[in-house]
Amino acid sequence: MSVQKRLRIGFIINDSSTDYSKGLVKGMTEACKNLNCTLFILPAGEFGMSYSQYGYQKRAVVSFINNNCLDGLIFSSAVHGSHVTFEALVDYIKTFSDIPVVSLNLEIPGIPSILADCEPGLEHMVSHLITRHKCKRIALMSAGETSKEAEERTAVYKKTLEKHGIPFDESLILYGFFSYSMATKALEDYRVKNHFLDFDAIVCLNDYMAYAVVDYCKQNHIAIPEQMKVTGFDDIPKTSISDPTITSINQQIELQGKLSLETVFSMINKKEVPLVQKVPTKVRYRQSCGCIDLNESYFDYETEDFTVVSRERAFRNISGSEWLIRKDQLVQIQNYYLNTQGQINIYQFTGNFQFIMNNFDISAAALVIYEKPVYKPTLFNHFRMPEQAFVLAAYDNSISFSYKRDEHTVPFNPNNMILPEGYLTFSNDPYFIVALSNCEYQYGYLVYKPGSYDETMYDLICSILSLQMAGAYKTSKDMEERAKLDESNKVLRQISRTDELTQLLNRRGLLELGQESIDLSLKRGKTGLVIFGDLDELKTINDNYGHDKGDKALKAISNILSYTFRNNDIIARIGGDEFAIVAPGLDARTFVRLKDKIIKECAEWNLKNNEEFIVSVSLGYTLFNDQSFALSALLLEADAMQYKEKRLKKKK
Repeated sequence: MSVQKRLRIGFIINDSSTDYSKGLVKGMTEACKNLNCTLFILPAGEFGMSYSQYGYQKRAVVSFINNNCLDGLIFSSAVHGSHVTFEALVDYIKTFSDIPVVSLNLEIPGIPSILADCEPGLEHMVSHLITRHKCKRIALMSAGETSKEAEERTAVYKKTLEKHGIPFDESLILYGFFSYSMATKALEDYRVKNHFLDFDAIVCLNDYMAYAVVDYCKQNHIAIPEQMKVTGFDDIPKTSISDPTITSINQQIELQGKLSLETVFSMINKKEVPLVQKVPTKVRYRQSCGCIDLNESYFDYETEDFTVVSRERAFRNISGSEWLIRKDQLVQIQNYYLNTQGQINIYQFTGNFQFIMNNFDISAAALVIYEKPVYKPTLFNHFRMPEQAFVLAAYDNSISFSYKRDEHTVPFNPNNMILPEGYLTFSNDPYFIVALSNCEYQYGYLVYKPGSYDETMYDLICSILSLQMAGAYKTSKDMEERAKLDESNKVLRQISRTDELTQLLNRRGLLELGQESIDLSLKRGKTGLVIFGDLDELKTINDNYGHDKGDKALKAISNILSYTFRNNDIIARIGGDEFAIVAPGLDARTFVRLKDKIIKECAEWNLKNNEEFIVSVSLGYTLFNDQSFALSALLLEADAMQYKEKRLKKKK
């Protein structure tokens, strides 16, 4: 019986740490377990813009959206369409047409789309504010003119006002761009322009903007819900435990996630699917609109049909200990960051990888590095993945596997696969793929299986890991450059110390290494000799037979001296016809024996080579000890002794 291949489904999202993303992932994960496939989450940042200077670097993970790496894709269209035109978003999504694609919360022509049917919930909420709470002037905190999702919800808002005979007022549309900080700014701008908030209710198109309104009202002493009624959208978990609790529209996000994965799974298996599937929204009325009393601690929310739901279940899902756990996690991450301050190279970084990741309850992870960092100085939507990458480190606790890169590691092409076979054993659980970058450079990516930490914490951990990896890479490259420079300098030093003709040391080499040899010898309690030699009649050889013959005579003497003296003796040609030797441990008796050997070697060379000239050398020596150890002075003494011998030779 053949084993069915586990399908690989990608989910591209701007930010995996939002409650919206978490709900979707939870539903997708449930579907993965039923359908035996693996979910890869690709947190790619905002499409078409970047909130931070280098936030756009996250988008590099979109390179994995191809038929080599993934079998299908779920595209979170609504959140990616906040800062670009609908046409630009459609064009972007269609660049991934080589694999089946499902769109979430935005209808894309020709692409199966899973939509939250916002109309029933939003219409009910606006009508509720008008009929039950007698609101006449209702503002809308929208996302921006480029958001198709916000445009559709704004249309429902206008339609419902018209239904109740309330004229639409363009000035009551505020733009918070789905952001807490931007919503706060929009409120302040409105207040400055109009001197006060002259509306009695505000409908926010997500819960983060609703919280911005609540906090702004508290800071400006505007009572909720008496003076201002506030509603949100998404019904994130915090809405049921905040003060006040937030009236919000529940999109059944987990159901959307589950349905989107089931749909792309069917598409991969060549089954027909509807182009549009809608999930109905439902309102949950709480304290921020006045349906639940501010002093009421037992009830969570009221449904559209006035059924009151106990908050007991919400408390079971969000316990007070969660905040203590998050604080402890943050302390551990801070300690990790502080421990990254020192310089380490890439192999030290690799050695710590599994220990670090396990500390954060990451049970499986693989770290991939490109052959060279990729320079990306400006905002991009597509990233050209390098054709060579290496798995730097990997481990999977489920199979007791651990790996660290060595010099035999085989490169792979990340355009053709997320990871080579054998590094991670992918299961039905979700895995994250995160771009590792620092400033303008892409260094690689991390594939990991998250544990018990919050997604925001993992995002922070990956940011620190990126910084550490970039630092380790730079340190390794600096070490390589220093090693090359040291080797180059070593060669240059050798050249600067070497006599070109004889390959013995030159005067500079003798003075440096000879003095070191004397100093070391004296430290060990030993004396020795400094010997001065002079090739006899070099000028005569040059004048009568040419400089080539003179060079041959010099080479002959250098070879004879090298053969006669020991490897640890310092031998040099210090200029013209002059040679010098520093010989630790030798004495006058040894000098006589060595001199006789040199005379014999010269005679044998003359006989063997049968030249028109003869090779001989005059030698003199002096003893170095702890009273006389300056090489420059010792050379003068030895030269004087050599000169005496040369004069004796001439007399003979």
